[in-house]
Amino acid sequence: MTTPGASPPMTPERWRAVDAILQLALACEPERRDAVVAEACDGDHALRAEVESLLAAHAQVAADFLEPAAAEALGAADARPYAGRLAAALAGRYAIEREIGRGGMATVHLARDLRHGRQVAIKVLREELAAAVGAERFLAEIRVTASLQHPHILPLFDSGSEGGLLWYAMPFVEGETLRSRLEREGPLPVAEAVRLAREVADALDHAHARGVVHRDVKPENVLLQDGHALVADFGIALALEQAGGDRITRTGTA
Repeated sequence: MTTPGASPPMTPERWRAVDAILQLALACEPERRDAVVAEACDGDHALRAEVESLLAAHAQVAADFLEPAAAEALGAADARPYAGRLAAALAGRYAIEREIGRGGMATVHLARDLRHGRQVAIKVLREELAAAVGAERFLAEIRVTASLQHPHILPLFDSGSEGGLLWYAMPFVEGETLRSRLEREGPLPVAEAVRLAREVADALDHAHARGVVHRDVKPENVLLQDGHALVADFGIALALEQAGGDRITRTGTA
């Protein structure tokens, strides 16, 4: 039963609507944002509240980085462009090469693991989301996902919080997503489709037996390596939910 006055469930479709309005608001002048959000939400008060909560978190993060005393204490690094801040925060451990992806929750960067001499993919949570979640609790919860060891689950190598950035590192897969393959070639041969589905189901079963639910299984999150499936971003949604509690609902995160 839904509590009177409660917000509708945060489905992936609703989160995409929240994110689209947020990006629209951030692209316009600050003094016009209230009017833009009100028009885009079209009377949906819960949707407007979610967007405004994200905007407030975004403004707080910006204020934290621009506050003069903080800038003096942390040096010029926080005033650098985002990629420069990331490179500075991970210097000595990872060498950032370039951005390779961007989504509603995070950006993905190709980097070189200097200690082990390997390429990795580093995902960095959007700053307003990281601020709402809290680094300490997120990193504690993400250890659960790091414990998953399965041939069809993309493992988690490392995680941390430096320079106000909350991140985690995974292997860099030389391949493509199932979505890219389907868009390029259309439906898969039946035998291959059944084999990939079995591999994904086996990965899900392994995680479910350990109390971890993916929450966002889709072709974009299935990587293909040497013809086999690797399920990516396993349990990140669970870590966000457990770490953020009610704050995640207020930021509009699915």
